[in-house]
Amino acid sequence: MSYDRIILLSYDDVTPHNVTSFRRAAAERNIKLCEWIPHRISIWCGDGRVQPLYENSPQDPGVIIHRTVARLRGIAVPALRLWEKGGSRILNDLSASALARDKLATAIKLTETGLPVVPSLAFFPWEETAFGRLPPGSTVLKPAHGRQGQGVSFFATRDAAQAEARAIQWGDAREILSEHSLAQPVIGPVGQDIRAYVVNGICVAVARRTASDPRERRANLTLGAVATPLSLGHPAASLAVAATEAIGLDYAGVDLVEDADQGLQILEVDAWAGFAGLEQATGADISGRILDLAMERLGGGNI
Repeated sequence: MSYDRIILLSYDDVTPHNVTSFRRAAAERNIKLCEWIPHRISIWCGDGRVQPLYENSPQDPGVIIHRTVARLRGIAVPALRLWEKGGSRILNDLSASALARDKLATAIKLTETGLPVVPSLAFFPWEETAFGRLPPGSTVLKPAHGRQGQGVSFFATRDAAQAEARAIQWGDAREILSEHSLAQPVIGPVGQDIRAYVVNGICVAVARRTASDPRERRANLTLGAVATPLSLGHPAASLAVAATEAIGLDYAGVDLVEDADQGLQILEVDAWAGFAGLEQATGADISGRILDLAMERLGGGNI
């Protein structure tokens, strides 16, 4: 059976390997996957109505799988909500995606749910920023909305990280810093974490990521890290499912770190996490699982 109303909202040159995986999975399932470019969305307000448009025309999508729209929320999110109001299914849930985009909001939600989270101090830099609540050892500073390890800095001690935070200044015109940051202790081996991917309440892939360069402290596959597959029975799998459900996402990449004394702790939940490298390492069909969910949502409605 051919489904011709499944939309992939993404840029094929931003996450090319993930898009290629979606195309492959769609072909295997006889799905006509329609690819939309986010910048071609517009919204018309007038004549007593509000209407989302794609390529200047009204559209009636069945399911929209949104990927690289985090920085395009001004138009993309209201348009998606309008399509949703008209009966379209949206993967992932928009409110949950926005929550997951903010590392502080994610930490708050997971902590309130009772899940083990890496201790985090969210702060705006100023001359008396205090990190005394963190343990004294290695500490990382990161932007709350960072991605793919960008803007992440590691320090040998908590005091060194605190000194750096205190040294960050506003601009010459006292431009207000709008982005908040997080300070966290470094948990487990430096340059190593666990990435689990959850789709529709099931963990479909788990791997340990290790930086290939001993000088690199970030374990992102886009930075050259190597992924070693782990069993789906690994405790990280069930914890990733719980984290994804707590945030309210249909699918997500969940990053975890492991401490010898305290066990697994959740580092991040990412609604737009890449998965091509994880597929290659584990053999999992993550894009196919997401399309299966899209077909399930499409077939379950009155469309």
